Amino acid sequence: EDTRPDTLCFKMTSKPHATVERRGEDLVLRSRVGLGTRAHADPLIWAETPTVGGRHLLLWGENPFYHSSSASGEMKVQVKGEGLTSAGSLHLVCRLGLSSSGSVAPFRPAKRGASGALDKDQVLLTVKHMQTDGKIFIRIHKSATMGDVRAKIMEVLDLPRSATVRMLQHFGGGYTPFSDRQQLGAHRTLNCAGTAWNGVNLSPARCKQFLQDIVAASEASKTGAAEAPLLNVLPEYGLEPLASVLKETLALAQKKVATLAGMQFLLDKVTDLQTLGTGRQVGQNRGKVPVPGTVNGSSKRSAHQTFLLMHNLGPPGGFAGRQLPSGRQDVSEAPAMLRRLARRQQGDASCKVVLEPLGEPMTLFTKPTCSVTFYTNLRTRSNFSGSPSAPPIFGVSISSPPCAKKKAASEWRKLKDSLVPLLRLTAFHVFKACRQILPRCLANSPARPALDAVATTMPWKVLGDEAFQAGNYFMAGNFYTRWFEDHGETNEMVQAAVLSNRAACWAKVGHFEASKDDAQRALELRPNWGRAWSRIGLASAKMGQGKEAIDAYKKAVSFDPSSANVDALASVVRQLNGPNTDLAHAEKENGNTAMRGHEFGAAVACYTVALVLVPPEASASVPEGVAPEDEHALLRSVLFSNRASAFCRLKSWQSARADAQLAVEKKGDFVKARNRLGTALLACGQVEQAYVHFAHALKLETNNSSALKGRQACISILPVWRTLPARRRFRERFGVDLWRPKGTSKVYAISDVHFDHKCNEDWAHRIDDFEFQEDVLIVAGNLCDTRNALMRALTTLKAKFRRVFYVPGNHELWLSPSEASKYPDSLAKLLGIMEMCDELGVDCFPSAVSEDVFVVPLLSWYSADFDDKDPFPDPNANFDHQCRWPLDPETQVWKYMLKLNEAHLQHPYHGTVITFSHFLPSRNLPFSAFGRAAKAMGCEELNDQVKSLRLRNRVHVYGHSSRHFSQYEDGILYVNHYHGTEGGQFERAPLFLVHDGKDIAKRQVEIYSGPTRVSS
Repeated sequence: EDTRPDTLCFKMTSKPHATVERRGEDLVLRSRVGLGTRAHADPLIWAETPTVGGRHLLLWGENPFYHSSSASGEMKVQVKGEGLTSAGSLHLVCRLGLSSSGSVAPFRPAKRGASGALDKDQVLLTVKHMQTDGKIFIRIHKSATMGDVRAKIMEVLDLPRSATVRMLQHFGGGYTPFSDRQQLGAHRTLNCAGTAWNGVNLSPARCKQFLQDIVAASEASKTGAAEAPLLNVLPEYGLEPLASVLKETLALAQKKVATLAGMQFLLDKVTDLQTLGTGRQVGQNRGKVPVPGTVNGSSKRSAHQTFLLMHNLGPPGGFAGRQLPSGRQDVSEAPAMLRRLARRQQGDASCKVVLEPLGEPMTLFTKPTCSVTFYTNLRTRSNFSGSPSAPPIFGVSISSPPCAKKKAASEWRKLKDSLVPLLRLTAFHVFKACRQILPRCLANSPARPALDAVATTMPWKVLGDEAFQAGNYFMAGNFYTRWFEDHGETNEMVQAAVLSNRAACWAKVGHFEASKDDAQRALELRPNWGRAWSRIGLASAKMGQGKEAIDAYKKAVSFDPSSANVDALASVVRQLNGPNTDLAHAEKENGNTAMRGHEFGAAVACYTVALVLVPPEASASVPEGVAPEDEHALLRSVLFSNRASAFCRLKSWQSARADAQLAVEKKGDFVKARNRLGTALLACGQVEQAYVHFAHALKLETNNSSALKGRQACISILPVWRTLPARRRFRERFGVDLWRPKGTSKVYAISDVHFDHKCNEDWAHRIDDFEFQEDVLIVAGNLCDTRNALMRALTTLKAKFRRVFYVPGNHELWLSPSEASKYPDSLAKLLGIMEMCDELGVDCFPSAVSEDVFVVPLLSWYSADFDDKDPFPDPNANFDHQCRWPLDPETQVWKYMLKLNEAHLQHPYHGTVITFSHFLPSRNLPFSAFGRAAKAMGCEELNDQVKSLRLRNRVHVYGHSSRHFSQYEDGILYVNHYHGTEGGQFERAPLFLVHDGKDIAKRQVEIYSGPTRVSS
């Protein structure tokens, strides 16, 4: 008995495409792209073509066939990154001598049999609207379903996605809708209802496409591809395939297209068509004898014949019936013309161009969204016949993944018609490399030298600067000297600059006396110039003139308190003076005096000298982990803080920030140091960090006015989210998955995990390591209590899911004794949690998770008026006493949380939006109303923000209530999947699926499949 298993072999091939052909990861354009019949006479070429659905390619650059000996040629183009995958390429052939077909794909007639009739699988349907009596005609495959018919009607009529089309059938004295899955069968006349339409209404853009298809069909008929192709175009536009209808539609289309710019070439092509309707030639004279002087019985001469006859260069008997040795009738027998013909018949020129992406794709927030990618061959220019290298060619690709579907064809057509003309005019001129190949413009008027024009001098200063940068200091000094010889007495500012530069040259080669002399001459011209004073300080220090060097560097810092001058002053003082506390105090007082006199540069110089004179920190051995004591820590902190204040007055914010940080490190309880660090951080855009330091200062000194003002400024600025971390967070995270296809990522939700309980931590580690790697998890607060536990929890969950979205609950904002030194209040801890999320790659800001799916975190706090029975704060209630707020926790914290959400609600969301918060947004949701619990349960105003996103598909996830819930309220799905402190005791405690990648879902999913992992 044969016990061997059967073998099944599966062979998979790609579905045939009308425009491209697949070859591995590459795509090959089936038809050639025409460059035009006269392209060889233009220095620049232009072409464009559609590829697959939702993509369009534009090419522009130098013409490789310009003044070519051949009137025809091919340019083979490879566009890397435009294939089936990012590693594949798109291959196409641009043909010289082939008419350009415009931006619309050429018409392809329906399949035909050997007899030339329509394929037996294609049928013609008549569709009538029940309300308006409108009628259209469409051609479709006889095995199509009613859903296919409905999609074809929407495509032909160019209806929007929101339109409704219902196919109706006669049933029981009335009409009932067809099912989309029902086969067409023997139906050839159908009724429909829904969005009203009266028939076919061709827009100018559709008329343009219609004429292009007519031209393409006419050219196809010349090759014998079809007997009557023009009538076959009509059903593609909903028209009845009759000659009278074709004639009327052509007249209407020409009239509408004439209103568009740049359409004269297309109109001329339509006018010159040789076939019409049934394929009979216009002006065809069967049986008639050709008239002398005509061609093939037609009175129309070619352009060559007309030219030769006008200038008496044609043959004596005319061109009628005359066969030349060349076998042609449209050229003269003149040797020059024959040589030109011979050159054209030698062969076609060929060229190969490889285009590579230039930078990253640029997203355009159109509707539907699309991206633009630029290509160039500047790095890979291949050879072609007749030229050493291919000329520069550039490409622009428009890609819109939402428009790749057949039902989005009308939206893609509208987007392309509005965007492609703009890119034709602007896209290739925004790059310098593109502009360089354009012809140079001439001056508007002739330039004649003036009678008293001065001869142009050598740019000695520029040559000197270049030589100095190259390290040729002697040559640079010589160039600067030659500048003085040519210019003499000129602008004092320029003279001072040249003298200072020459002083630097002499200092570099060790001629310090000459350097000092040039620097002093520069000071005579510009007495308050810090660079010249620094040149004197350097020369004096090298010459051993210490006191003069210190004074010069002090002046340099006073006039130009740059980091280079400050470091040079400190270095000179350190070399010439040892530690001296008394002198340090004296310099500190001098700096204070300069501050009171608003001489902030001089103050920086005095504090710099004082810092150098302070004795260094003791390096005595201390136990590991214990910082050594510094008996001069307060003085050092005061000096750094004062210098930071001077830098703030000078608006040197980075220097002020560095000094203030050193001041806080030396003495963490110094209030002024905290205030100045907060001021510098606030000016640098680090508002979150600035708030923490202002809050620390107020914790040390409750009524400090500077700290109060600074903290209030931070509280006012934060809701705008224009800080550097917030802008970076939005820029890097919001659109990263905007193009991710639907169905590739699911969204799960959970709340109140309490990871700091051992059973819940074990539960989080039991989540399958591979099952959810492409999915998203929403954590709606109360993940744990402390920062360290929160970091462990988020790290664990981030390893299980592709993205984790998180908002803090009330437990995360508690301040434990171990966190009091790091976070002065709960708002500071909230900002610290956001910073930690950035480090771990966890999302706390809105972001797209796939195409048309957005997740929006909403911060929240509870309000006492959530308790409709007693909507007033209870002074005896002590909810969340571990929290400390800079605002009134009963009446202001919940309002501030809502204020922080307002900027996130202004983004252009579409499709499905999943919002989530920790606290309840509505009293209608279930919760425990025992005692005073309702006062700390939710915020009714939060629901107004949830409903402000007026979209069809909305979900809101929340927590805190300890009640499982998933129901629709006012068109919004509210979900609470509470885990709880003991939820981890159930081995497979599930997650809740709120979106399956394609649509909203409502079901629980176990955290892993397979056998039990732990024993009960």
